Amino acid sequence: MQIDRLELTNFRNIPQLELTLSPRLNVLVGANAQGKTNLLEALHYLSTTRSFRGSRDGDIVSFGAPFSRIAGGEVEITLQTGEKRLRLRGKDARAAEVLGELRSVLFSPEDMSLLSGPPQDRRDYLDELISRIDRKYLLTLLSYHKTLKQRNRLLWQVRERGQGRDELDSWDKLLVRDGVPILSRRLEIAGHLQTAVDEISPSLFNGENIRLNYQSKLPTEAPLEAVFMEELVNIREREIGAATSLLGPHRDDFEVTLRDRDLGRFGSRGEQRAAILALKLAEVNLDLAETGERPILLLDDVMSEFDPEHQARLLKEVGKQQTIISATTLSIFPPETVGQAKTFRVASGRVTEDHPGV
Repeated sequence: MQIDRLELTNFRNIPQLELTLSPRLNVLVGANAQGKTNLLEALHYLSTTRSFRGSRDGDIVSFGAPFSRIAGGEVEITLQTGEKRLRLRGKDARAAEVLGELRSVLFSPEDMSLLSGPPQDRRDYLDELISRIDRKYLLTLLSYHKTLKQRNRLLWQVRERGQGRDELDSWDKLLVRDGVPILSRRLEIAGHLQTAVDEISPSLFNGENIRLNYQSKLPTEAPLEAVFMEELVNIREREIGAATSLLGPHRDDFEVTLRDRDLGRFGSRGEQRAAILALKLAEVNLDLAETGERPILLLDDVMSEFDPEHQARLLKEVGKQQTIISATTLSIFPPETVGQAKTFRVASGRVTEDHPGV
């Protein structure tokens, strides 16, 4: 999996760009706020059809410009006021069709709060990871959230107006129909991630393994459909009182532990960084195992987050797949890494090739 060429028009502070990338290592060098992260955001956008910064689509269009265009590989995305147009291999496409066409794993400073942040962040992490390699999962997830929205509206209507109680059974069935395969796939992928983490974490935690523990209010070893439906019946009055759905994969979470200690709550900053690094490297291995191809690795100024030992561990991975990494200086990289890289200087939204690479 790789992208040979990136084309941008009016993307944040980048007015126009045509960039030819190395199939191996690419380094974006420049001071802060010059456009390095914007380039990685564009590459990630082609992979996921959304910004990893949580920005609205309209915020991506350069100030005062009528539209923004991102193109790479077989994917093209055009953003205009209130409209997003996706094209795949020259034909109009839906987001579900584009997602995963250019698979990437992103590691950015924002990820450093993954373990200590709210449960929604960890659910989103798993959902994006699985959707990238399993389009059926994405469609099921979209259906589930549509059902969830309608069911919550009905719960509110029952509480506030006393209407629609007899419709809840039907919505319960739909919630279970989509919720069970979501939970089952998450459990499966969490297990695969653990296998990959077992190979990686000893080199980051002095020979010890970290554990990924998926947490669900449902007893996951039981027949899920029957248990899920029974529990929904049991908590119906509570859900009506709360006017929201209290049970299902939208309420699940996971924790990462070291010696039974939740690193999100009790880990040091260094331990949390190392654990997230292990998860990101495990993502790459999982993608390879599930699809037979390595994803594009996007590293946004994360070298500065690690000590030399962990920097060296990360750099061992960069030559195994196409990698685009940003940094404020080349001095943080060993000479052999710089020697094999294609480097680009980024300043005020302009990109110039600095080294042809090998």
